[in-house]
Amino acid sequence: MDTDKLRIEFQKNVHDFLRQNNKIEDLASAFPIYATNTELYHPALQSLQSKAIVTVEVKSTTKMTISKEGESCLAAGHTPEGEVMDIVMKGPIQKTVLLAPAPNAPQATDKKGKKVQDPRTVAFFALTKQKLIETDADGNVVVGSSLKQADGTTKPFEDTIFLALQQFAKGEDVKPELVKELTKKNYIEKQIIKSVVLAKGTAFDTFTTEEQVLLTNQMLLTDEWKTHTFKEKNFTVPADLPKWGKLHPLQEMRSHFRRVFLRLGFTEMFTRRYVESSFWNFDTLFQAQSHPCRDIQDTFFVASPTYTMPDQVLDAPCSLHPSLPAQPKNELERYYMGLDLPEELIPRIQQVHEGGGDVCSDSLGYRYKWNRAEASKVILRTHTTAMSTRTLSTLNEGLKRVWRKNPSSQSPERPLAHPPIHGEACLSHSLLNDAHSARFFSIDRVYRNETVDKTHLAEFHQLEGFVVGRGLNVAHLIGTITHFFAEVGMTQFKFQPTYNPYTEPSMEMHAYHPILKKFIEIGNSGIFREEVMVPLGIDKDVRAIAWGFGLERPSMLQCDVSEIGALFGGKVDEEWVRESVMKIPHK
Repeated sequence: MDTDKLRIEFQKNVHDFLRQNNKIEDLASAFPIYATNTELYHPALQSLQSKAIVTVEVKSTTKMTISKEGESCLAAGHTPEGEVMDIVMKGPIQKTVLLAPAPNAPQATDKKGKKVQDPRTVAFFALTKQKLIETDADGNVVVGSSLKQADGTTKPFEDTIFLALQQFAKGEDVKPELVKELTKKNYIEKQIIKSVVLAKGTAFDTFTTEEQVLLTNQMLLTDEWKTHTFKEKNFTVPADLPKWGKLHPLQEMRSHFRRVFLRLGFTEMFTRRYVESSFWNFDTLFQAQSHPCRDIQDTFFVASPTYTMPDQVLDAPCSLHPSLPAQPKNELERYYMGLDLPEELIPRIQQVHEGGGDVCSDSLGYRYKWNRAEASKVILRTHTTAMSTRTLSTLNEGLKRVWRKNPSSQSPERPLAHPPIHGEACLSHSLLNDAHSARFFSIDRVYRNETVDKTHLAEFHQLEGFVVGRGLNVAHLIGTITHFFAEVGMTQFKFQPTYNPYTEPSMEMHAYHPILKKFIEIGNSGIFREEVMVPLGIDKDVRAIAWGFGLERPSMLQCDVSEIGALFGGKVDEEWVRESVMKIPHK
């Protein structure tokens, strides 16, 4: 029998039932075929409802039922507590023997599939806490003091939970406190039962099956449609919406911050260099070669090539004199030429690390022998600040052309991206309306050898921005950052001193979270040290104020997500992505 005839027959049976009984309290009980094949018969029910032949009401009732764990207890004839007590009541038993898992026993899991303790182990600790059992000095588990009587005899143990479970299974009344205990131990659980209630509609008597014919392609080809009267179409019934495309919340947050940066006159840096040399990632940022962040516990080192040029063999630091081809032969060679250390910067970086030297005479450096081999190691970049130093190394000549070596020149008036926020005095120090400052930003992936947990992944996104200008100080740093975050709707801000190897002073950024109702750390900021700027060719009176933070944390807060794995990675739910709503302000 085809689908149309099955639906027509179902509609006729429902109509006949209502004609005799006026109401159907539970459609699934009256018509079991509906419960077994809802997808087939539900459109027929919707058709009757749309024509007002029947009215449909869905009722939800809550009922306590025995859970899977409860069924297991009933089948075994005892609870885990009862099982442990039965064994101990027969005589002392070694704790290791009592708690040993049964051979080939499956790992106990909860409803989500997460591993949990064996029920017998849980029962052991619960009984010990109630002093029903205890462990002696020899490791034997014996009857506890709660069951021992004054005359030296032992009271029998009554498994009240199991008896209550049996009563519940028989439909007998169970004391409220025992019902609560059964629920707590997950022996019984709430089950929501939905029932479809039907009644006669206003057009009940107009029901007919004569027009229940659907137009098909075959009818059009054979002119069969001329002999049929087709059922009326109802175009007011809501249709199932097709799945639509939507930006991932992380991408949406990234796009939002990018728009803010561009609106404030920042230039986006080239960041698609995920494999980087230690030289740019660490050494140019004045991070000592003995710094813990350069260990394998924190950084991913590339196995091949280990060093910046694929054909380079490092016998000793002093033998490193790579010879680059005049023209790269392919894209891979072009990439590794970009990784290679810039010869003009190597002696300057080396002097700064070893003691300041002529390059940075005001610095003492780290007073150690700088090793070029260490700087040549190839890694997955740990921060996008490596691209910031690459950018800074190309800036000096351009800055001279802009400022024309005239530090006293006045910048022309230029309107802000939006009016200043009243009451925020620090915004008067913002450089985001200063035509004589150079501004850069980046948003891209970085990699850390982190232990993966609810708030950490081995790869994440870092956002950072920096402004370069003459004579910049902490007031400019605070004012500029406050101005930037005001653009994304964060107006309550405070700073806390901290330490970074490449900025001085350095500050943690804390913003007030209206949902959590407290200040939370969102990133770090500071002024690049002279040991970073001067070796790259930047004049001593030029400063760079910078700030950066991970993109995932504000995205988690926006989406009310507690685990980073639900936002980024292989566990992201596609339906959640479609339904997620960001709370960021759009301007």
